[in-house]
This record gives sequence, structure tokens and C-alpha cells, in this order.
Amino acid sequence: MAEEKALVDSGAMENFINHQTVKRLKLGTKKLKNPIPIRNIDGTQNRAGHIIDFLELIIMRGEKKVPARFYVTNLRDDRVILG
Repeated sequence: MAEEKALVDSGAMENFINHQTVKRLKLGTKKLKNPIPIRNIDGTQNRAGHIIDFLELIIMRGEKKVPARFYVTNLRDDRVILG
């Protein structure tokens, strides 16, 4: 179990986690069958290129545990984005 700061209600359509956060927390990832091209909020191509990895995490919302998929990419200063 770990706590992380997250950007919430960001307008993102999915959940994302920074590749450095995955590494620091020693989280296991899975490969996507089809890589996903990713763009930044301003419409520019993300430097990390396509998303090729994801992971499944259980997040806590109050007392409720909710499974969620997170796509691994370069988020620069952010650690987690909840879409």
C-alpha cells in the first residue's frame, strides 16, 4: 500500500501514472496489445511517444476500494492523473 498525490478532475479521459512513479514504487506493468498514441493537454505529441504499458491498481475512495487501469507515460511533474 502506498499514498501518492494525484491530479483529480483534470479533464483526462483515462487514468495515467508517471513512469518514474512506477519505477520508484516498484510496480509491475503489462504490455498493451496495441500501443496508444498520446498527446499533451495542449495538443502536442508527448515526448514519451506511444503508451505501451499499463497496470491495474486498487484505489481507495473513502472506505470503498475501486479497481482502476492506469496507463504509464511521461507526466513530467505530475505523478498520477485520475481521469
